[in-house]
Formats: sequence, C-alpha cells, structure tokens
Amino acid sequence: MRQLKQKILFCLCDGVAFSEPKEAFFYKSYKMLEWRLRGYKAVSVRGAINELIVSGMVGRMTRGRQAFFNMTTVGKEQLRAFIPSARFGRERWDRSWRMLTLRRGGLRRKELRQLLIVLADLGFGRLERGVYVSPFPTEKELTKLVAKMGVLGELRLLKTQRFLLGDDRTFATQVWELNTIYNKYRELITQALGVLHTVKREKGLTYQVEDAYQKLLFDWFGLLKIDPGLPKALIQSDWPRLEAGKLMAKIAFYLRELEEGGGSKS
Repeated sequence: MRQLKQKILFCLCDGVAFSEPKEAFFYKSYKMLEWRLRGYKAVSVRGAINELIVSGMVGRMTRGRQAFFNMTTVGKEQLRAFIPSARFGRERWDRSWRMLTLRRGGLRRKELRQLLIVLADLGFGRLERGVYVSPFPTEKELTKLVAKMGVLGELRLLKTQRFLLGDDRTFATQVWELNTIYNKYRELITQALGVLHTVKREKGLTYQVEDAYQKLLFDWFGLLKIDPGLPKALIQSDWPRLEAGKLMAKIAFYLRELEEGGGSKS
C-alpha cells in the first residue's frame, strides 16, 4: 500500500485506539484530511481516498453538500498490518523464542527480498546475517508462507525456551535496538506536551497549530511502525508507547473541538 493511503487511514483514526470498534472513528471532511496531509497535492489525496473507498477501507457519508469519511473495519485491519503493537501487543508471551536460519547462498536475491518482507510482517528481528528471531507464535503461518514460496528447504526454524547465558530482556533490547526507540518516544512526548499546551489555549486553528500537529502525527505513526510490539516481559516497565498514545488522544480531542467549532485562522 502506498504511503499516502497509509497516512490517510492513520489520519482517520488519530486519537482512537485500535481496540475500539469502527463506530469510534470520527468522520472527517476533505478539508480536515487535506491540512493533515499538507505536502501532498489535493488531487492526489482525493484520488487515494476514492481508491480506499472502492477497496472498502474507507466509508463515505454526505451531509448537505459536504462529504465526510471514516475508516471501516477492513481499513482498520489493513492499517493494523503496518503497526506491530496493534497486531502483537496484546498477546501473552509463551516464553519461547523462534530462531530462523537461512542456508548461505540458498536463496536468490528476489526470493530473499520476499522472505525478508514475510519475516518483518511476522515480527522477526535480525540477529545477524542469515539469522532472525521472534518471540511471537507465528511458526505455522511462517511455514505455510515459505512453503508457498518454494523455499522451505533453505530454512531452519528452531524453538527454545531459555538461554544458558544472558537474559531475555537484554537480548530483545539488542536485537530490536529498543533503547533507540525508547529515546524517540521520550522526544515525541516532550514535543506532544508542547503541542497540547498550545492547542488547549487556541480559539481557532492556525497554520502553526496545523503544521505542528501534522509533524507530530506522522512522527507518531513512524514510531508505531518501528516499535516491534514486544510482550511486556521483554520491554522496560516504563515503555512510553501508552503514555505517548494518551497524549496524542488528548491533542486529537482538542483539535476536534476547534474543527467542529469552525474556527480557523490558517
């Protein structure tokens, strides 16, 4: 899916948790979407929305002469595919690691590219060249997919429940570079607090508010896409994703009040 379509779907769920039913996702007008997607041509935004409607990912409603859009259940599931924490975050860890090794030289370049996409989708992290690891119970799905690709004989999948040396959390931190992601969350939270303060005291939308929120929204989306959504046992107890999400929901709430009030000075 093109990045613009991903962003449109994300705009249609800003401030709403993925666990919520589709009825919780607010309708947005073209105008609301266009300023959030500033940087894309209006004709591109409209074309992408129409394609999403045709595919069943976005619903359309007309009020007066104005069209409004929201994300459907199909769209929510499609967007979840790009956000690991939405797919894996609620699963309890069975305390097992799946370690996949590739036979050196056994895969053609195209096959390797396809396999790496599959592994990323299934939550595997790269341990070293030709070695990938995951805490998620996706071995049945992986076996089915690689068998369909015709490369099953080039892989070895091991399952282990503990290390003789080292600990699980340190291992996960190294494989997924969790310290880097943690620091990015803290930076985003600092920025979000500033935007929240500004939005709460504004009487109408200004270009500055729109610009600050647009950048923050897609920084948030980018972080959600790189956060591996690991089980709680493998991340720090103060992992900031939930804190960041609550802040973003508050900002979205105040923005809706400004938009629905019709105040705009941009």
